[in-house]
Amino acid sequence: MKMLEFKKPVFITMSILHYIGEVPRILINRIFDVKKLSLIRMLIFEFKIDFIDLYNRFKVKTKWLEKDSLKLNLCCGTLTKKGFINIDLNPKADIRLDLRKPLPFKNNTVLYIYSEHLFEHIEYLNLTAFYVLKDWLRVLKRGYKIKIVMPDSQKLFTNYVDRNYEYFNVINIKEKIPKKIEPTLIDHVNYGVYQRGEHKYCYDFEKMKLFLETVGFKNVQIGEFQEGEDSPARKRFSMYIIAYK
Repeated sequence: MKMLEFKKPVFITMSILHYIGEVPRILINRIFDVKKLSLIRMLIFEFKIDFIDLYNRFKVKTKWLEKDSLKLNLCCGTLTKKGFINIDLNPKADIRLDLRKPLPFKNNTVLYIYSEHLFEHIEYLNLTAFYVLKDWLRVLKRGYKIKIVMPDSQKLFTNYVDRNYEYFNVINIKEKIPKKIEPTLIDHVNYGVYQRGEHKYCYDFEKMKLFLETVGFKNVQIGEFQEGEDSPARKRFSMYIIAYK
């Protein structure tokens, strides 16, 4: 009986605290619907990115603008490379830039552009990805190359059709989906393609070859995983594409 008498007021108190804590959320939801809230969050995020990008473009002018033998590591995250200008929004990067915008370097000043798991995050349907590639071509010196590492959609779908569970077991998919629903193999495919909305388009080599050639790149080819350059953790799912100016 003592336990029952003790639990009851605690339960009531916790319930009251829960609903008090919910009041701000309920009020906000009454004023704004979910779509409006998402739009507001997105606008705040984009404003923050614009501010960071603008500030760091001045940094480029004072440190790298006059150099003409540059190597760029785009979307480096925390995986910075020695001898490269490491560019990302991550604070550990050399320069924090919005990589959807034109690079702040002069024409024909870059020897090598390396990009690992960036391109699938750039909008394709509104032509942002097209203009990003055009800009990479602009800064690259003639005869030099870019290397794009990205998810290999053909490999993803082939292993799904073949029901190759071993291919997908490197990711704990239960952490990526609602906990109340048991995962199946198609959940791995959905995560690989969409990554919770962060991926904007999926590519295979046929698509990327045509895309790069349309922009003006030449000698587009499938590359290989390079120890010391490419991330081992992404090797299983990645496609390595090399193209020249």
